[in-house]
Amino acid sequence: MPASISGSIWTARMASAVAVALKIKEPNSERPAQVRNIAFIRFFNDNFHRLQLVEAYQVCLVLACRPCRQNQRVLTVFRSGKQSWDNTMKIQMLDEVTAKCEEYFIAPEKLLAGNPKQSLWMKYTDPTDKFFVGTWSSEIGKWKIAYTEEEYCELLEGESIITDQSGHSVTVRKGDSFVVPRGFVGTWEVIMPTKKTFVIYELGG
Repeated sequence: MPASISGSIWTARMASAVAVALKIKEPNSERPAQVRNIAFIRFFNDNFHRLQLVEAYQVCLVLACRPCRQNQRVLTVFRSGKQSWDNTMKIQMLDEVTAKCEEYFIAPEKLLAGNPKQSLWMKYTDPTDKFFVGTWSSEIGKWKIAYTEEEYCELLEGESIITDQSGHSVTVRKGDSFVVPRGFVGTWEVIMPTKKTFVIYELGG
């Protein structure tokens, strides 16, 4: 979805498609709403991954009244987060060569030493924006960290020291794998330029 199109505008378009696609009975009718237009099915399949699940679910609550088979399919996809109508989950190959590299520097309020340039290759993001897989690297430096997510890491290069609020430090080197739990607060110091593969689950809330 283009950055200029907000989630609410996109959801409005979704709502418009729903209005066109559905034949809604009068409120006192006992017959359920029926999906009549295959164009809606194609629209949904093509654009589901661009929609915020909560917004999209609110838009399609109209489908919840004694749904027909196709309506039930719509609701199942929304609730499960699946992106295809045939419910086939495809293997996602992770390729750093084709992944876009984003480079940035630590925010001044977090920086403790140096001014390390960091690089991020985001290789996979799930439709809920809560699960991420990628590669990260950093130059030498030290900064504050406060985790709102769970993160699995495997160091591919370098050496870093991770220290918690109590002063307990762990040194991680190439080949080490470890988990940083949600709620961890402390510092990350890169002693030798470091590169890692990461898997993140962001619970949110």
